[in-house]
Amino acid sequence: MIPQFPLAPFVRSYFEDHLVCRRNASPHTIQSYRDALKLFLGFTAACLKKPATRLLVTDISEQIVTSFLADLE
Repeated sequence: MIPQFPLAPFVRSYFEDHLVCRRNASPHTIQSYRDALKLFLGFTAACLKKPATRLLVTDISEQIVTSFLADLE
């Protein structure tokens, strides 16, 4: 059985620890990343018909990413 890891803690860690503490990213950079991720997570949640708060790490696949990028075009 594949472990089921919620995506939210990883996203939170990326923004709070990696971007802020380790990379010292500017507030504008963080806002830009936030906006892009909101679009991606919204798209993914709609495709999988589940709330974004319930997304798992295993829900993010190459197919979802390429579909999202094609949708942006």
